[in-house]
Parts: sequence; structure tokens; C-alpha cells
Amino acid sequence: MTAPFRRTAKCPNCRYDIPLEDEIGQWVRTHQQLKSGDGFTFMDRDMICHRFKTTHGREFQCLMFVEWKSRGGQLNDVQRDTMHITNQMFRTDSTTPTKRGKSHLHQVPNGAWSVMANKKVAVKAFGYHLVRMNGSTPDDSTQIMWDKQEVSKEQLIQLLRFDINPDTLRPMDWRIHHRKEKESQLL
Repeated sequence: MTAPFRRTAKCPNCRYDIPLEDEIGQWVRTHQQLKSGDGFTFMDRDMICHRFKTTHGREFQCLMFVEWKSRGGQLNDVQRDTMHITNQMFRTDSTTPTKRGKSHLHQVPNGAWSVMANKKVAVKAFGYHLVRMNGSTPDDSTQIMWDKQEVSKEQLIQLLRFDINPDTLRPMDWRIHHRKEKESQLL
């Protein structure tokens, strides 16, 4: 059976919860040939975070997916599995020596084409992360969880800005650890 729609927002005038669902989401959720019982799950990506300018200009960029669960919401088993599979596919940091042991199935070793920069750029993809809050926003939550670690609202902002590494919760290391091929040939 397809789950009933549960995403809501507070009306700023009356303060009641109102359902949030666009037409395509409703169509997919209610379509008879797309039932979850038949082995399908459809998750929207709540947010894609992209830092396109760092201390290296636009030459080095960061990406991650963030799934938001408010009011104490939890992932169901199928969503957890989908998120885990997507997380493994959407990581590119397996060449970092400190990351040995983590599985990373998909990599873009030669960079990705940036339409804005009109050239290939280095991209570090940090996978999928889960934010759970007991309120509806970070402002009205007394507990904010980043994956399985409790964070403050200020830390959450730093995570979304990539000031803190989304995997380690330590300050982001902006050093480039691997020499470009041209530089290594000159040495």
C-alpha cells in the first residue's frame, strides 16, 4: 500500500499544519502501477548543497544531498536503504588515505564539466546526509541530529556551508592533496 502523504508546513496566518505536495508527487504516490508494495519507492531529494566557490575559486567544488526530517520524523526501512545506496554511489573521496575502508562505488576522477566555469572542475561529493529535528525548523528545535550526531544550529549552518566536513564534523581541510598531472611531470 502507498503511504499517505505526511509532509506539512505551518500556515503563517492560522498556524495550522497544511499539506505540502505538488501535482507530480501526488500523481506518483497515488498511481496504481507505482505502489510501494510492488517494490517501488520514490523519494524526493530535499536539498542538494553545492559550494561552487572555495579558497581555490571555482576550481574545486563540494556537493552533498541532505534529507530533512522534521517533528521527530524517521526514515522507513526502504527510504534508509535507498539513501544508503545513493550515498555509496555519490561519493568521490576514496583516494584520501584517511578514508580507507569506506566503500565508494562511483567516482569522477577527472572532474566534472561546469557550465558556469566552461571547463572541468574538481568536485568532492560527500554523499547523502540525514538531518532530524524535533521541531519544524532548526529555529524551533531543541534537538538537531546530523546523521547520528547531535549538532547545534550554528554547526548545522557550518555543515551546510561546508565550513565543517560533513563526514568528520571537523573544520574543512581545503588543501589539495594530489598534484595535478602537469605539475607532477615537471618534478
